[in-house]
Amino acid sequence: MTWEQAIQHIRQHSEYASLVEDSYLSENLAANVEKFRNSSEFNATIEEFDKIFGKRRDLHILDIGAGNGISTIAFTLEGYQVTASEPDPSMTVGAGAIRILMEKYNLSKVDVIEEFGEAMPFDEGTFDIVYGRQVMHHAYDLPQFAKDLH
Repeated sequence: MTWEQAIQHIRQHSEYASLVEDSYLSENLAANVEKFRNSSEFNATIEEFDKIFGKRRDLHILDIGAGNGISTIAFTLEGYQVTASEPDPSMTVGAGAIRILMEKYNLSKVDVIEEFGEAMPFDEGTFDIVYGRQVMHHAYDLPQFAKDLH
């Protein structure tokens, strides 16, 4: 079963309704973004960025394992430049979903690459922030993945 099939499966079973909602995996991609933008998790993340960088929004974020794009889009709407790395092309939980959201929000400051963490095509120092949320399943070689992100 693929990740997309798993998500489609749990969406169809009411016993998983709270899991779907709490994980920002509903079929309504924009609603997932808005719910995430209003979450304490996202607000705490922005607060941490502000502590480190001041209230700068000219920073470039690599959102690794970006999934359905909730954090990519939320950061972009806050003014950051974001590159989303998401190897799954899915329109439900992958790069396709991110592109749907980019179009919905009319965003041009987002780049999407479909690569795994060990295959990042970027030079060291390309990004100000490397952000990962629920991302470890995107690594085939976890030690190499962590080394490459360092």
